[in-house]
Amino acid sequence: MCIGHFGAALAAKKLAPQASLGALILAAQFLDFLWPLFLLLGIEHVRIVPGITRTSPLDFVGCASGRIAICSSTGPTDFLGDWCCGA
Repeated sequence: MCIGHFGAALAAKKLAPQASLGALILAAQFLDFLWPLFLLLGIEHVRIVPGITRTSPLDFVGCASGRIAICSSTGPTDFLGDWCCGA
């Protein structure tokens, strides 16, 4: 997952060479930096389910930051749709 974020930052650097690579990496990793805090504050919820995937035993329940990221990046049509925000 982190490699994909770094790849997005490097691709953005190619499109905007004047931007700081550090700032682009921070922007790409921003929600990942906030996620543990959201988890501790009770905004995010996760269950440990051994064997749920090959790489991680975490089952994300009511993923708020993911919903915010999807809704903000896909525009108002998805924001109002049932799939994104469960209207």
